[in-house]
Amino acid sequence: MLLKTLAGMEPQIVEHLASNESVSRNAMVGLTLAILALECKAIRNLFPPDQARRFHLHLLDHFFDVWPEGEEVATYFAALEVECDSEGVWNPPLSAVAERLLTDWTGKEVWDLNPIAASGLTAALLGCVGKMRIRDIEADGGIRASGRDARAPRWRYSMKSLSHVVILLAISSSLAPCSTHAGSFKLELADFAGSGQAGNPQGWQAWAPRPELQPRCYVDTTQFRSRPSALAISGNGNAAEYGGWSYSASSIQPGRHYRLTAHYRTKAVSHEQLRVMARLDWQDARQKRVGYPDYAYLTQPAGDWKKLTLEAPAPEGATGVRIELALGWSPQGTVWWDDVVLEEIAAPRPRPVRIGSVSLRPRQTGGKEGSVNAFLKALDEVALGKPDIVCLGEGITLIGHSAGYPSLAEAIPGPTTERLGAKARQHRMYIVAGVYEREGDVLYNTAVLIDRQGNVAGKYRKVYLPREEIEGGLTPGNSYPVFETDFGRIGMMICWDSQYADPARALAAQGAEIIFLPIWGGYSKLMQARALENHVYLVTAGYDCETAVYDPLGQPLHSTKESGVFKTVTVDLNHRFIEPWLGDMRGRFHKELRSDVPIVQNTNLHP
Repeated sequence: MLLKTLAGMEPQIVEHLASNESVSRNAMVGLTLAILALECKAIRNLFPPDQARRFHLHLLDHFFDVWPEGEEVATYFAALEVECDSEGVWNPPLSAVAERLLTDWTGKEVWDLNPIAASGLTAALLGCVGKMRIRDIEADGGIRASGRDARAPRWRYSMKSLSHVVILLAISSSLAPCSTHAGSFKLELADFAGSGQAGNPQGWQAWAPRPELQPRCYVDTTQFRSRPSALAISGNGNAAEYGGWSYSASSIQPGRHYRLTAHYRTKAVSHEQLRVMARLDWQDARQKRVGYPDYAYLTQPAGDWKKLTLEAPAPEGATGVRIELALGWSPQGTVWWDDVVLEEIAAPRPRPVRIGSVSLRPRQTGGKEGSVNAFLKALDEVALGKPDIVCLGEGITLIGHSAGYPSLAEAIPGPTTERLGAKARQHRMYIVAGVYEREGDVLYNTAVLIDRQGNVAGKYRKVYLPREEIEGGLTPGNSYPVFETDFGRIGMMICWDSQYADPARALAAQGAEIIFLPIWGGYSKLMQARALENHVYLVTAGYDCETAVYDPLGQPLHSTKESGVFKTVTVDLNHRFIEPWLGDMRGRFHKELRSDVPIVQNTNLHP
């Protein structure tokens, strides 16, 4: 029904295109190839042969509709630096270009196209702008081309609704052959009644680093989730206890991805994130460790229980894995484990996020209005790189002129956030910016998050105030909120916050993947440290310091102190950073963080 509705829309446009001989034949071939490659039998069977061309042209028309207003398609491809060498090989590969195109259209990656389909879609668009003449379609989706289609017109198109293309490709993609591997390996461990070695459940063993640390491990038939038994671990009154249950699984294949799911519930266990542990310890054929253990740290409610999950690739040399379930340093506590599943899954798709970096220090702006105008112009500049999110500096209403905080502070939402919202809505991007907030008689140094629709999605009030801001009458904030976006979870800090470890740590502990830092001035080494120690991306926008994007190893992907520099940097939130001797520190950070130890234990300081 959806396809019939799609085919019936705007029949006069379809009729016009069907009779228009100027439409590139190569565009038609490319789009037809895409449809066939997507195995969408419903589309092929829906129309008689004499209507196929008309339908393809109709789809092509809807592709045209998604281009930003006033932008030439040919100019867009030139900006992508799509080139074809003398042998007809495209650089970059057309499948990569198609992924970029779909990402730009929707603001996030939503389709998993097989190579032939991706190449076909791109060929259709390239054919429309006269950039290629299809010569050969290769088995892996590669397209060899030569020359320029002299008949292909150059048109300008306006932005319309994406819904038609989304509907079509969502249906098609659901029928597309998957480009990643999801195997048949699945190990379900939910029946613990059977007797194995030493009276333990079949395949399970109790373990601890030393006998003196061994907790009590037993099967409990009174506490369970699905079947009438669960694995139990009790501290047994031992404050130093650490250990639990383990299960060794075979038939693991290196390079394949696996998901561990384990359900648990506790009694008298505080700081569960530290004391309740599930991990995968990869092993070779001799049952020796290979690679590094991976820790499950993602938790969600599951009725009266909680569900821990972990997804990780098996390292090189792995043929087996040891599932470890543990309780640590909880003398009066008990944890029950049930419904443990280890299964092979498809490799995760990349999660690209395009981060807009704005290095700008306005001067002699004449006041608040002039300063804000300078940043609005900068947003138009950086938007050419089609970022998902842009970070502006601290106090954008103050930089470039002199004024007191009371005269600049405004409500949120307010005039400045409305102007930022208009730009966010225009360019379909998130914006982080520093402003001064008024709530009654109280003034804050605040960072705001504006969403793609131009709404205030959240705000953070600076916790650590330097003496100048205290003397100027500002009040500190008292929390570290995190915010969900359509590409991931983020947090915000402001300037002097970077001088201290706990703001970034608090955000990372809540699952922030990127931290945005509007900052007046500071030490780049501290910013790098905050990224490294918390294993997050850190984005800064500075005036008297670097404007930069740091990766989770603290390495700058982009850094400048020059004003007037605008750049878009792409990061992949699904990329794993494996450190020698340490492994993937993202999981270890969450499991080893000592939130149980107060930062300040004795406030009575003596000379």
